[in-house]
Amino acid sequence: MAIKEDVDPIDIAVGATLRRLRQERDLSQQALGRTLGMSQQQVQKYERGINRISASMLVRAAQVLDVQPSDLLPRTNAPDNGGYETKLAIPGAQELLDGYAAIKVVQQRSAVLTMVRSMQDPDPVRVNGEKG
Repeated sequence: MAIKEDVDPIDIAVGATLRRLRQERDLSQQALGRTLGMSQQQVQKYERGINRISASMLVRAAQVLDVQPSDLLPRTNAPDNGGYETKLAIPGAQELLDGYAAIKVVQQRSAVLTMVRSMQDPDPVRVNGEKG
């Protein structure tokens, strides 16, 4: 599922942090959702930044994850990290990074990187007026 283009980067960053903290605590989306009184799908939408998390839900999620609500928010004074939190919120990005890191043979990692670079297109061909 693609992330909507009008999604605010802050919502994506909050979702990525929510996912990271949930995973660090070895909670499934379903378990977190049950604790917060929502579906697994809603947790997934929060984590992807598709749905904006309300202040009250942010506070409840922080309590469940045993962090301060501010810990779920992006730090405005943090050094720029190249937008990696936002990039890691893209579906499949974390799995891709984990898989890449698990490759032990340097030449194989290099081959994966070469393949990914070859797939990047600065201006994809438009099909029916949409970027492909």
